[in-house]
Amino acid sequence: MAQFRNAPPRRNQPPRDQMSAQQQRNRPIDMLKSSLDKKCLIRVKANRLFEATLRGFDEHLNLIIDNTVQKFMVPDETQEGKWKEAKEDLGRIILRGDNVIFIEFNMPDTPATPAPAPTASP
Repeated sequence: MAQFRNAPPRRNQPPRDQMSAQQQRNRPIDMLKSSLDKKCLIRVKANRLFEATLRGFDEHLNLIIDNTVQKFMVPDETQEGKWKEAKEDLGRIILRGDNVIFIEFNMPDTPATPAPAPTASP
């Protein structure tokens, strides 16, 4: 049976505690943290596109999004061979992180909707 050697580090990066503040801000998880309650555009597998407000996430990139609108293309019934954009309001949903292809946070002319205030339950 072959013996395994100690593999070299996969990346030439210092441990997290030795990373500069700039390097830490450039990590994807930090970008998500700084983008909470902001409007975003999310593309997932099966060519689906969601416009929503990011409310939360976890280490698996499962996303909690609010004010969600799914955008998709449908055949235009007035013009044969043409397509038009359709929208479907979904409200608050959870997207499984395995399905996320990309997230865009620079949404023009779309202010984020503030998170609703928690209500006390009786």
